[in-house]
Amino acid sequence: MRHRMEDGAPIPDREWHAAVERLLEESRPEPRPDFRSGLSVPVDDGVERTVLCAGRYFALERWRAGTAAPLVHEFSRRWS
Repeated sequence: MRHRMEDGAPIPDREWHAAVERLLEESRPEPRPDFRSGLSVPVDDGVERTVLCAGRYFALERWRAGTAAPLVHEFSRRWS
């Protein structure tokens, strides 16, 4: 960023270029492990539910809709 986050003041060019050089020194472009998106469960007629991550109080899911079945889901509303 060309401006300081604290107060929005501009960063001098020399300082900004030094920061970019440090960033490039730290980058690691080597191959990484294959990404696995999560647990996928077929629901109905091409509808697929994928649990991306889940915790005690939440879950992040991705739903892909099929061609014929409507996508209807009830969400729980438990409050503790």
